[in-house]
Amino acid sequence: MEIGFKTKIFISDLTGIRFGIFFISAFLFFSILYSPNKSFSQGGSVHASEGDYYLNGKTEFDFGRYENALDIWIEGYENLAKQDLTDPRIGPAVIELVTRKNLEDLFEKASEIYIRGFSGRLDKNHYENIRQEITMISPLISEEEYSKWMILLEDGDDGLFTEIRKFWRRNDPIPATFENERLIEHWERIAYARKNFEKAETTIYGTDDRGLIYVKYGLPDKMVKDNFGKLFKYIKGYKALQLAREIQEHPLYYNPEFELWIYDELLIDDTLRFFFGPEGGNGDYGLRYGVEDFIPERAFLESSGRLFRSRQLLGYFLQYYYYYQLENVDDFFYYRMLDTTGRARTASRLNTTRFINADYDKNDPAKLSAPPKSSDYDRDISPVDLRFFVSRYLDDGDNSILRITAYTLPRSHTEADILFHDLSGKHEYGLRHTLTVNNENWFEVNRIEDYPYEAMCNASVFEIPLYDNTNVYQLSSICNDLYMEQSSYSAVPDTLFGVLAGRNEFLTLPEKLSADRTQLELSDLVIGSEMPEALRNDSSGLNILQSDVLSRTSPMMLYIEAYHLFIDPDNRSRYSINYELKREGILGRMDRLLRRSNITNVTSQTNEYSSIGSTGKEMIVFDISSLSTGKYAINIELRDMISGQTANRQAIFTIVN
Repeated sequence: MEIGFKTKIFISDLTGIRFGIFFISAFLFFSILYSPNKSFSQGGSVHASEGDYYLNGKTEFDFGRYENALDIWIEGYENLAKQDLTDPRIGPAVIELVTRKNLEDLFEKASEIYIRGFSGRLDKNHYENIRQEITMISPLISEEEYSKWMILLEDGDDGLFTEIRKFWRRNDPIPATFENERLIEHWERIAYARKNFEKAETTIYGTDDRGLIYVKYGLPDKMVKDNFGKLFKYIKGYKALQLAREIQEHPLYYNPEFELWIYDELLIDDTLRFFFGPEGGNGDYGLRYGVEDFIPERAFLESSGRLFRSRQLLGYFLQYYYYYQLENVDDFFYYRMLDTTGRARTASRLNTTRFINADYDKNDPAKLSAPPKSSDYDRDISPVDLRFFVSRYLDDGDNSILRITAYTLPRSHTEADILFHDLSGKHEYGLRHTLTVNNENWFEVNRIEDYPYEAMCNASVFEIPLYDNTNVYQLSSICNDLYMEQSSYSAVPDTLFGVLAGRNEFLTLPEKLSADRTQLELSDLVIGSEMPEALRNDSSGLNILQSDVLSRTSPMMLYIEAYHLFIDPDNRSRYSINYELKREGILGRMDRLLRRSNITNVTSQTNEYSSIGSTGKEMIVFDISSLSTGKYAINIELRDMISGQTANRQAIFTIVN
């Protein structure tokens, strides 16, 4: 917490002078005693003090010298990083300033400073700043997650920083870039809300309630701003006009302003609606549950109806006319209007519609099932079909190697349905596959990018060491517009302007293969078709384009490696492989009743092999042109003919025409 104060000493006589000298001396003494120039916490996080970068930059910021503030904060971050120190206060300050001033060239740097700032030891001196940042994020997370973060903060648990990093990395819409677009978008929305939603200061962002909804979901698909009761001036007919005048002259009629936000795309089968305006028609401005919240509660009491000859309540008339005013905005309000009309007979004593509607709006199922947040990137970046296959190998040192084959398919679907260009094939786009590896603390430890050529069938192959399964592997696919003047597929623009479609996947990995040389071990089965020549550049030399969907017109290729084979005196290993192919059928009701197997058409064969050394590598080609279409399982049993040990693997694939 920062405390600022100003001291003024008015000296009119000798007593005042003595008092002033004494006060200043005492102030300087205690400042020197309790404010060392700079001190650092043991855990790698800098303490607040006279000389710390955050406070120095904030002083410049408070005086409106924003460039100076930014320079101090960035310099401070870099100097601290050289000492393996961090300050979690600097990141939010930088990102708030660069989004407020729309400094796009610094978005990537701001993302880096923010993410790296939440690392090291959790310093109690920064408690209030970290609590404030959690509060700024809280509308985007669940109540359970918020409670967990606050408990970690109270306990001084460094795991809080991991949770914050994890949250933003998992929500990064384009991991292929170093900028965290969702983090930037969050602060851009805060800046916009603070500028445009100023009717009250009821949210954690210092805005009215519109700001909170905007930060969560962005601008609505449809927005209506008006005053309730506007339609009264269009009423015709003597009796109706007389009633309208009586309503407008009623002391409980306030002609309230309202703002209605409608989100049609956040939910698949429902619509989100948010009302904003004065409570009861003339109260505090904020988020309202529904139309009834704009009507004073007294308007629904029997006493309010005594001014009307029909003996009906004022609340009923206001409900009807307010819903009638919105009937063309959304069918929801049209049916509400009809429901209000249908209950007119009971409105003279008790407006039951008000209680029914108000209870429903307060517990709106759509709002209860709505996501905690939504990003504009979810709409602007269309999803593509990203498929991937993971297989494990052992190198010469018995270290597990992970091989990931990624596809963005099919190409025709990408062009026609995703990129919204004509089917002539003239439009050019580039594809980028990125594999990002984060450790268990959500620090990025590796990043590999690949730009597939058209001849590669939109496929990439990655090979990396599989150290352990605590790492988090994220695979992303991004389609970029190369524009007509660019003809090369070898580079993809880094600017977000060119991003048209994409997809992110987090990989669930199996355990490492066994490094025990006394135990027979197998690689994962790799099945697919022959790899195009242009793609044969990965280190393994494996010429299979891995897939679980195979065409009858091409041979099926299968590759497997065996490890820790026993060797004879001539340094040769001998082993056999039994291949068993099964077609999986669809069980009928009687088959399920009799518990019959759904496996049909079993074929198998056994071959013997030999290899130099304790590792065997086999590539087998199968002619599948005579097989019928459908789902198949291939089981492999490898037997070491010297030791008698066995090992098994299975793969599932589908044959299509």
